[in-house]
Amino acid sequence: MHPAAELPIPRLPADRLNELAGSTLGHFTLGPVLGEGHTGMVFKAKDLKSLRTVALRVLPSEFPKNDAERQRFVQAVKEMLHLDHVNLVKLYGAGKADGYHWLATEFVEGPSLSQIMKQGRPTPVNGEETIRAWEPAYRVAVHIARALDYSHQHHFIHRNITPTDILVAQQGDYSQKASLSDYTADGVAKLNDLVMFKALEGSGLRQVSLRAKIATELAYFSPEQTYGGAPVDARSDIFSLGSVVYAVLMGRPPFEAPSQAETIRNIREEPPTSPRKLHPLLPRLFDSILLKMLAKPPEHRYQSAKELLAALDQISHHNE
Repeated sequence: MHPAAELPIPRLPADRLNELAGSTLGHFTLGPVLGEGHTGMVFKAKDLKSLRTVALRVLPSEFPKNDAERQRFVQAVKEMLHLDHVNLVKLYGAGKADGYHWLATEFVEGPSLSQIMKQGRPTPVNGEETIRAWEPAYRVAVHIARALDYSHQHHFIHRNITPTDILVAQQGDYSQKASLSDYTADGVAKLNDLVMFKALEGSGLRQVSLRAKIATELAYFSPEQTYGGAPVDARSDIFSLGSVVYAVLMGRPPFEAPSQAETIRNIREEPPTSPRKLHPLLPRLFDSILLKMLAKPPEHRYQSAKELLAALDQISHHNE
């Protein structure tokens, strides 16, 4: 046996988990880091049992701190394993190896919505591009609303919908694509990390991730999420999706401000600017749908993702 194979996997702090790349964790060979989140490091990995490529999230070695945290993690994973929808990133399994808990999910060949948006949007060069500029945002809205309809029916609320949590699956070589329209024309938007809230509920890691989330993703919070202990249901996901779709259209979230206090005040009190002010060719119906998704009181929003999908479907019929 090669001497290196006998070396134990080191117990690393959360900010050094990237050093695990190239090692074997349980029955996974860890490749390059795909992303670093509030709840660990995600690697492109090879499952040596199934021989498929997966996205493997390795949680910090400090998790779980006790048996109650471990039991909640196991139960959440069991509840989600049967979920299967084209617009949800599939969870394959979870476990523990070499002192680390892990989650194996579908490897999506394509960037996150956040990565695409950071590339910027090319200036339209003709009327046709201007007319169609809203369609990528519409496709994202439809795809993720389908994911929410399915997950809400199975009693899963995401609670963390941001451009980072939406992956756009591609077919073939996508290296030459330059805009969101290029990516979404033949891509499928998939909602990621659906299991994380339930899996980490009540844990110390959840509290750490929440603080990081407030620092980096506050602009996508629903009003009720800004109150901490307020009840949060499926309508909160609808609000956050509205903020994401609005950001795709406008280049920034609807309530973003220079400080956390101002952002929270805007989320709670300020009405969003109508997207039609920047996109006069945006269908009025799409504009009104977005504004309803972003209503402050939950009872003024769409009451379910199914209801939202029915409204979005009217746009496709009007533009056939």
